[in-house]
Amino acid sequence: MLFGSTLLVGVGIAVTQALLPPLVTEYFPDRESFATGLYTVSLTIGAALAGAVTAPIGDLFGSWTVGLAAWAIPAAVTVPI
Repeated sequence: MLFGSTLLVGVGIAVTQALLPPLVTEYFPDRESFATGLYTVSLTIGAALAGAVTAPIGDLFGSWTVGLAAWAIPAAVTVPI
């Protein structure tokens, strides 16, 4: 399960990183730097938020696995999109 999910995440990151520059160039031709910076900042904020909220969620429910599993909810909501 660990290796399979790691593989899927790695493929997703690789595809996203390969497609981002052409998409930014197509949709934001005059503001490429701003759009790329906004994408980078949103990834950083998301990672910081996950790091800051996971432990309190685990403490609230009494299990660190619940804290990590809580992130499956937004992932499950986003996958169909």
